[in-house]
Amino acid sequence: MDASPGVADRLNNVENVYVQNAEEGAWTVTVSGYNTPEGPQPYALVVDGVVISVPPPTPTPTPPADTDPPSVTDIIPDGSESLTVGTAYDITWSASDNVGVTSVDLAYSNDGGATFASPFASGEFKDGIYTYTWTVPDDARDNALIRVRAYDAAGNMGKRVSAAFSIVDSGGGSPTGTITITKANYNSRKNGGTLDIQATSSEGASPILTATYSPGGSPVNMTYNSKKDKWSKKITGVSKKPSSVRVCFTGTLNCDDETGIGGK
Repeated sequence: MDASPGVADRLNNVENVYVQNAEEGAWTVTVSGYNTPEGPQPYALVVDGVVISVPPPTPTPTPPADTDPPSVTDIIPDGSESLTVGTAYDITWSASDNVGVTSVDLAYSNDGGATFASPFASGEFKDGIYTYTWTVPDDARDNALIRVRAYDAAGNMGKRVSAAFSIVDSGGGSPTGTITITKANYNSRKNGGTLDIQATSSEGASPILTATYSPGGSPVNMTYNSKKDKWSKKITGVSKKPSSVRVCFTGTLNCDDETGIGGK
């Protein structure tokens, strides 16, 4: 072994290699034979001194899950409107999210928000202020609502419901007569749930009366019996006993309401 550390002499069979102030990290040692007349010959490699293990790399932290729902504000209609059946009306709203709004849907309620119909519009409206041109349905009433729901990529949903507004017929007026509901009875065992509605009108056979119920009903024309001077309608497929019944002159807000529904 050479007495001068760090100098290879190619004579001794033991060599020392000293590394002063070694840098931290992984090292590679390459051993090369110089004069090996016979072989292969085994050899040993010994590392001594202070050996510091290299820590594994710090994993990239997983970002926290997005649990914040989008925000929906500034819905118009704002409750001061009286919309006419069949006309075009611009619904506006503003939607935002901490990451980004991915889609929005709009739905209509004709029972003061107790239920909402399936969305009549949906799409990738994103963040910002938007307008959707809506055709006002033939559904005269004074408790109509619009609901706006906004979604983000994580599936969070935020919503806002407009203030109640009115829908009137194209004439903009109402007959001066009166309507009286004389019967509102529910039978859960018949035809998937049957609602039997009867009413009288001071106007007789004209104008036509329409009947609906809450929650979830849509206006349907009633049938006039001239002999009894009475209007009637049996609505089938009503799965749950309604909380109220309404009968109106068609396309107007001149109505009679009944909350005392008989039967079960």
